[in-house]
Amino acid sequence: KRFVINAAGMIADKVAAMVGANNFSIVPRKGEYLILSKSQGHLAKHILFPVPTEKGKGILVSQTYHGNLLLGPTARDASVIGGGTMTNRQVIDYIVSTARTMVEGIDLTETIASFSGLRARTENGDFIIEMSAVPGFVNVAGIDSPGLTSSPAIAQYTIQILKDAGLKLEVNTHFNPYRSPIIVPKGPTWKGSIDNEDPEKNIICRCERVTEAEIVSVLSHRPILVTSSDGVKKRTRAGMGPCQGKFCGERVARLIAREKHQPVESVTVKSPGSSLLPESKEEAVLLLSKL
Repeated sequence: KRFVINAAGMIADKVAAMVGANNFSIVPRKGEYLILSKSQGHLAKHILFPVPTEKGKGILVSQTYHGNLLLGPTARDASVIGGGTMTNRQVIDYIVSTARTMVEGIDLTETIASFSGLRARTENGDFIIEMSAVPGFVNVAGIDSPGLTSSPAIAQYTIQILKDAGLKLEVNTHFNPYRSPIIVPKGPTWKGSIDNEDPEKNIICRCERVTEAEIVSVLSHRPILVTSSDGVKKRTRAGMGPCQGKFCGERVARLIAREKHQPVESVTVKSPGSSLLPESKEEAVLLLSKL
């Protein structure tokens, strides 16, 4: 017996429609954040929320796990992906003005980046986790906030749905849920430097103090395949500091090229076609001609 789990996020309703299990619609809800440097992290020692509204918990002010200050998110319904009537400037002004009602002293010159994304919200505003009317087709859709917090429980609930439907599951006795951390905390006494001969002390990303050894661990000693600069960033924070990779971007790319035995020009930022460096002399000439 075979099963399909529909966890397609923004297009979950379209995937469900392919088999006639489309008893719901996804209504995108856009959210935007601002991330500030660690110099601002001390302003919030707890997660601070305003009084919730019908659209959600509102703009929060929080220190991140790594010590940055996080402001947001917004909650703007968009009938079309990318829709909305506020300009970027208006969105930022709204986030900051709301955050400043809870915390004083926010210095916007310490802003590192802004981010946006779409929540896969359903028209009834609730999660849909169920065996659909089509046997063997399980919908796990509309996972709006607090979806991340709920994810372990959602997984367990989905497993139970599959068991109840007759799927025989076997426990993987070799699975180890406890993995050594990639990012090693470095206190004030830690001695590292740029171009140090010791990989454990050779700083590749100076903003976040990420070492060569940490990046090599991600590239060569972990079960998940990582081949892009963005993949390294998400696992080690190399490139997440105030300079946003301007210092370490090429250094990370050269490590990837070395460990993966490929030309540095072919190392991508994200997906194919997003190389940090021109892949040919002709491409380099073309890029320079546009400057």
